[in-house]
Amino acid sequence: MKKELNKKIIKICEEAGTAAAAEKCGELMDELDREYDARVERGMTELEAYREVSRRLDEIKKLVDELPEEETEEEAADRKAGFKNLKRIIGKISSVMWLLTVPVYLVGSMVTGWWKASWLIFLFASVAQTILSAVVDVNNEKKDRRKVLRKCRSSVMWQMTVILYFVLSFATNMWGVTWLIFIAAVIAQVIMGKGKD
Repeated sequence: MKKELNKKIIKICEEAGTAAAAEKCGELMDELDREYDARVERGMTELEAYREVSRRLDEIKKLVDELPEEETEEEAADRKAGFKNLKRIIGKISSVMWLLTVPVYLVGSMVTGWWKASWLIFLFASVAQTILSAVVDVNNEKKDRRKVLRKCRSSVMWQMTVILYFVLSFATNMWGVTWLIFIAAVIAQVIMGKGKD
């Protein structure tokens, strides 16, 4: 039944014939899929859920038809130039961040004497790099934003899990117990996977 809903959404978007409608199509399919799943979880049959969610198709058609027409060549060129500029700026920020990470690690470790823990700065830099890369990917029209955000969220969660594991382990010296944080992270990953944005 969900496939039928998705086919109807695709048809509505194709009939609109604009780039904005094509871009909106995936978002609309996800929205109706969530509504359909919610009704089934509440006890409706698949057919009942399908009929109820299908009532929104007229509203969706009106929304898609009101989306703006395709952009002009000048607007497309400006958007592409803006993306190239963003990519260049993020690349420079990333380079500077990594160039500073090593001296900050060395100087910080020498001054504080916390060699055992100060290496965590590399993990923090890794989290920052993941976020910077996601900013570029989210603004890349060739990539699916939902997938990029899901991947970024997952990467940051696992990197923060490793950081938390080492911080807690060094602070408490309970290495035999603190590894359980990875089990909690797996559970969180499963829950996040079910949410699917």
